[in-house]
Amino acid sequence: MPTYHLTVFPLAAWAKKKIDKIRRSFLWKGEENVNGGHCLVNWPTVTRPKDLGGLGVPDLERFGRALRLRWLWQDWTEGSKPWAGMELPCNDVDRLLFNSSTTVSLGDGAKARFWHNNWLDGEVPKYLAPNLFMLVRRKNKTVQQELRNNNWIRSLRGHITTATHIEEFVSLWIRIQDVHLVQGVKDSITWKWTPDGNYSTRSAYRIQFRGSFAKFPRDRIWKAHAENKCKVFSWILIHGKLLTADNLQKRGWPHQEHCVLCNGPLETGLHLCLCCPYTKAVWRQILAWEHCDTALRQQQGDPFQAVTVVPLTEWKHFNGMVIYTFWNLWKERNR
Repeated sequence: MPTYHLTVFPLAAWAKKKIDKIRRSFLWKGEENVNGGHCLVNWPTVTRPKDLGGLGVPDLERFGRALRLRWLWQDWTEGSKPWAGMELPCNDVDRLLFNSSTTVSLGDGAKARFWHNNWLDGEVPKYLAPNLFMLVRRKNKTVQQELRNNNWIRSLRGHITTATHIEEFVSLWIRIQDVHLVQGVKDSITWKWTPDGNYSTRSAYRIQFRGSFAKFPRDRIWKAHAENKCKVFSWILIHGKLLTADNLQKRGWPHQEHCVLCNGPLETGLHLCLCCPYTKAVWRQILAWEHCDTALRQQQGDPFQAVTVVPLTEWKHFNGMVIYTFWNLWKERNR
């Protein structure tokens, strides 16, 4: 799908659902249709960036929003565009993200919009005084126009009728008293998420995942010397979604009550790849071949933490060896 369509037209919910279904089917089964049982990891996790624990599959809604923010940025920085001053294809959520991602430095006030931009100590007046904003007829005036002769107060005259209106008016009036325009200096805007202060689609997309975190260091998997299918397998394993006996049990699917390799306790991903007596013997042999004095640790957590730190120059090779060992243990288990 051409991405430039998303810069103008927000993707309809039905279209996004259908496209995600196709992508999900291709990822988990390689066919046109899959059911929930085939999807081992939930889709929101899959669409996170790799360094945040996902597979890096683009989230269409967030990606489209990141593209649309370019309209708001260029409306500020490139006033000579033919569409300047026209209604932009951005919704309230787009504008909220844009306002939280930018800092407006007030100059002469000729560019910043009084109600819509975050020029007042980093805050947007329409969110500071939402009830007053509803009373205003002309909502797109600049800071310069509204502060001249206190025009913003005149536009509210005769409309303030409730205690809430009075409270918001007084609060906004107090904050505006400290604002002083500088003639001859243009208003400026800075993008918070890039070193040079300029908008980029990549930074606008990534900031929408703020608050997400990864369960493991990205480089342990994605920079290892291993095939991609083995890396994805390890990613599923670390998320605890491999179809071992414990997960089959949760789904109510047929499963064995004991480990296939050692006839021991109920099989889990950790047991299969680390704690099983058979697996321990495999690890001892492989580490002997690799001339590593690394000792296995029987502890809960990321299977990659089962080995002590090796020299940085050997990380990619060593992590690849760990991934291939996990992969072949799984193949042996299913043989």
